[in-house]
Amino acid sequence: MGPRRHARHGLSPGLKGDGRHLLRVRVVAVCVSLFAFGCGETVTGPGDVTDVFWSLEFLQRADSAVMGPPRTGAFTVRFRDDGRLEVHADCNGCGGDYQLFGAALTVGPLACTRAFCPSAPLDTEFVSLIEAATRVEVTRDTLVLRSAAGLVRFKH
Repeated sequence: MGPRRHARHGLSPGLKGDGRHLLRVRVVAVCVSLFAFGCGETVTGPGDVTDVFWSLEFLQRADSAVMGPPRTGAFTVRFRDDGRLEVHADCNGCGGDYQLFGAALTVGPLACTRAFCPSAPLDTEFVSLIEAATRVEVTRDTLVLRSAAGLVRFKH
């Protein structure tokens, strides 16, 4: 036979206190998650990101490797209010469509020039992370694009 269960909590008699502690830990974890999730998401509409030239501050891959631009202004994005996205990836220019609904982002395939840039392979990683982006966070002068592949952080 297995261990006896406490009728009220469904726990073994010696674990009553641990069950309440686990419940408190879960409640705190949910509250912290909701707070953290909501902090960066102040996007109220496309007007929060459109017609601003956003300059790369850094990108972070899913493996946590962080890379900054070799020089300021070499990596930029601009979300136009007509649903077009302009990307400057060092010596290459890219363009494509995007859709933004609140914090949810969809970026269509970007058509890019194919020059070999001094920053390679940063330019291709930068474009790949933008194409993969599914979430947008805007706070004051900062824009963050997130995906399972990593994140890209911009300033304006």
